[in-house]
Amino acid sequence: MRIDGLDQFIEDLNAAVNGGLQAEYEEWLEGMGYEFLDIVQDEVIRTKKK
Repeated sequence: MRIDGLDQFIEDLNAAVNGGLQAEYEEWLEGMGYEFLDIVQDEVIRTKKK
Protein backbone atom coordinates (compact mmCIF):
# COMPACT_ATOMS: atom_id res chain seq x y z
CA MET A 1 0.00 0.00 0.00
CA ARG A 2 1.38 3.41 -0.94
CA ILE A 3 0.24 6.67 0.61
CA ASP A 4 0.92 9.80 -1.42
CA GLY A 5 3.01 12.32 0.46
CA LEU A 6 4.01 9.95 3.27
CA ASP A 7 7.71 10.01 2.41
CA GLN A 8 7.74 13.80 2.38
CA PHE A 9 5.83 13.90 5.67
CA ILE A 10 8.41 11.62 7.31
CA GLU A 11 11.26 13.73 5.94
CA ASP A 12 9.58 16.87 7.31
CA LEU A 13 9.14 15.23 10.72
CA ASN A 14 12.79 14.23 10.81
CA ALA A 15 13.82 17.78 9.91
CA ALA A 16 11.61 19.16 12.69
CA VAL A 17 13.07 16.73 15.22
CA ASN A 18 16.60 17.70 14.26
CA GLY A 19 15.64 21.35 14.57
CA GLY A 20 14.80 21.24 18.28
CA LEU A 21 11.31 19.83 18.27
CA GLN A 22 12.57 16.75 20.10
CA ALA A 23 13.56 18.82 23.15
CA GLU A 24 10.11 20.41 23.22
CA TYR A 25 8.45 16.99 23.02
CA GLU A 26 10.66 15.69 25.82
CA GLU A 27 9.64 18.61 28.04
CA TRP A 28 5.97 18.17 27.14
CA LEU A 29 6.12 14.42 27.81
CA GLU A 30 7.76 14.97 31.18
CA GLY A 31 5.04 17.47 32.09
CA MET A 32 2.33 15.02 31.06
CA GLY A 33 3.98 12.35 33.19
CA TYR A 34 3.90 14.58 36.26
CA GLU A 35 0.30 15.55 35.56
CA PHE A 36 -0.63 11.86 35.28
CA LEU A 37 1.10 11.11 38.59
CA ASP A 38 -0.80 13.98 40.24
CA ILE A 39 -4.09 12.52 39.01
CA VAL A 40 -3.17 9.04 40.26
CA GLN A 41 -2.09 10.45 43.63
CA ASP A 42 -5.35 12.39 43.97
CA GLU A 43 -7.34 9.24 43.19
CA VAL A 44 -5.40 7.20 45.74
CA ILE A 45 -6.00 9.84 48.40
CA ARG A 46 -9.67 10.13 47.45
CA THR A 47 -10.30 6.39 47.60
CA LYS A 48 -8.47 5.99 50.93
CA LYS A 49 -10.81 8.56 52.54
CA LYS A 50 -13.82 6.31 51.94
